[in-house]
Amino acid sequence: MERLIIWGVLELEDEHNMGAAESPYRKVLLNATYISLQGGRLIGGWEDNPFKGELQVVLRGNHSTPEWALPEGPDQGSKVLGVFGELDLHGIPHSIYKTKLSETAEAGSKVLSLMDFVDCQVNRGTNTVLQNNVVAGFGRVGYRIDSEPCSSQFNPLEKWFDNEAHGGLYGIYMNRDGLPGCSLVQGFTVWTCWDYEIYFQTTASVHIYNVTLVDNGMAISSMIYMPAAVSHKISSKRVEIKSSLIVGSSPEFNCSDVLTNDDPNIELSAAHRSSRLPSGIIRDPTCKYILEWQSYQCFGMEYAMMVIKSLDADTETRRLSPVAIVSNGYVDLINEQFLPNLNSTVFGENYFDRTYQMLYLLVKGNIPVEIHTTAVIFVSFQLPAVTEDDFYSSQNLVRNLALFLKIPGDKIRVSQITRGENLRRERSTGLTAELEIGDPPAQFISSDATGQMQLYELQEIAGSLGQAVILGKSSSILGCNISSMSINNPIPSPSDSAWIKVTAQPVERLAFPVRHMAFVSLLSVITQPVAEKTGQPFSQQPSVKAVDSDGNCVSVGITSLTSKVILKDTNNNQISGLSGNTIPFSSCWANYTDLTPLRTGTCTISFSHL
Repeated sequence: MERLIIWGVLELEDEHNMGAAESPYRKVLLNATYISLQGGRLIGGWEDNPFKGELQVVLRGNHSTPEWALPEGPDQGSKVLGVFGELDLHGIPHSIYKTKLSETAEAGSKVLSLMDFVDCQVNRGTNTVLQNNVVAGFGRVGYRIDSEPCSSQFNPLEKWFDNEAHGGLYGIYMNRDGLPGCSLVQGFTVWTCWDYEIYFQTTASVHIYNVTLVDNGMAISSMIYMPAAVSHKISSKRVEIKSSLIVGSSPEFNCSDVLTNDDPNIELSAAHRSSRLPSGIIRDPTCKYILEWQSYQCFGMEYAMMVIKSLDADTETRRLSPVAIVSNGYVDLINEQFLPNLNSTVFGENYFDRTYQMLYLLVKGNIPVEIHTTAVIFVSFQLPAVTEDDFYSSQNLVRNLALFLKIPGDKIRVSQITRGENLRRERSTGLTAELEIGDPPAQFISSDATGQMQLYELQEIAGSLGQAVILGKSSSILGCNISSMSINNPIPSPSDSAWIKVTAQPVERLAFPVRHMAFVSLLSVITQPVAEKTGQPFSQQPSVKAVDSDGNCVSVGITSLTSKVILKDTNNNQISGLSGNTIPFSSCWANYTDLTPLRTGTCTISFSHL
């Protein structure tokens, strides 16, 4: 049934009629979308005469089920058993509800030895499928699951979807649970959990897809263990998170805000991973210094990754550091920070850790130390698979970029060049170039700002580069095919008026947000518009996301490009009849707020970026 409203008394009987051949107690199923006791009473057994059959109360619906408000009363919600009267549910009491094991039970054992005799049955479900469930107000764990098989494994059952948990300690809990090989957690919405939304300790890989995690103590606590560290064995396991929304806990969070994946800690794309250690300190006579890059070209050497691991008994408690690599007269301290020495006589001795954006500075005595910063932007992009000889036969990259941006060539520096795993000279698998754009480090401090790049100029450069990539014009500008680009927005200097906004942000030991730029292959309509009346704004305003061919968020917002809604008639001709239809992007999102239809009739709308 759809709705059950009880004003009087409804008692559920547990006994069959006399002469029934089966069990004398019946199975009763109460199935509805809404059940409301409005001054009435629902009875399933009495305290002195408990219900002896099987009673199931099933509430149907999903996240889209409308809520049900009482007349001149509170909103009961959806999929609800609202009690504004009396509810009596009494099952058969048991002699003991809690006991202890009398002896250890090994994993997989089907027999448990208990200290006390119990008269209840314990069943563990198999072939479980979770769909359209809500667990709320739980003491400790919302769902303790083995989860689903990963997509690469055979699964004859239906997929899990639309499951929700909120108001407890752990939303989803897997401790020594999980499936062999790989476990898939998908289709969950978890919010307002005190400790963790998803917590797991497993011995196999875990994939987390299509989950929404909002306003919890911690979103995901992942721990994959085995083989033991002292065995010095390697096992290929991973945690993969994709197509998910994670929103932190913040007293200032606005539910209308849209979370982007510009932060590399949210979107773990190829642009934010490194499969090999940085190289270039050790070099041989074949290396050539290129002034425009302020770095060396050393692709004649065969660089490779080396893993150094202690096999001593204290391998878990003692760190190997520092490690120095000596070759051809060069020394590379590969895991040591050059922190200032407190006994140094050099006032202002410093070290900047670029990875964690942390400046270590020695301040002592009464001599002031001045810190001068320069606004720069970092640009990295991937090039197609070409041989190094073909790519480096000319120095056109920096020159073409300088001509396009209309800046001197010395404002552009190639800081790093890396390539794919195939190290054979004639079969390179592609290159990644990282450039720094801005004023070069000054040898002497000067108050003369003539010729120095201003913050607005760097912001315009970032917008111009991003727009060229988005519109597919980067190849003609740079002279080589650019498949994608990552851009770090410039940080203003302390003398700039925008500096106060930077100082107001929380301090994090992380690299600054990276904007992913690529050709926009699709404007995906995430929220469809819903019209009410002509001349009134759409009751549900559309949200559009700009993505590349791999579905990654493209940060159109750093450019001057806008999103425009186009209205067409039944013959696919563009017509007028919309207001509020052109807005700027915020990151990769175009979130409309006042899109309004101005005409009636059958029309279609489409989205474009201009």
